[in-house]
Amino acid sequence: MIKAINVRLYPTEEQITLMYKHIGCMIFIYNWALAKQIDSYKLDGKKLSVTELGKELTT
Repeated sequence: MIKAINVRLYPTEEQITLMYKHIGCMIFIYNWALAKQIDSYKLDGKKLSVTELGKELTT
């Protein structure tokens, strides 16, 4: 049997701002990694690993 739990949040204005900032950062990183994957595939025909992307991101 599968059960579900519904949760409703009531964030403050400051928390809403922080949520939008975090979402914006996640979208930026996703698009950055996707562009790197596409470029790597076009140049070498291979896919970058998550570890390689993480190393490049932290530099």
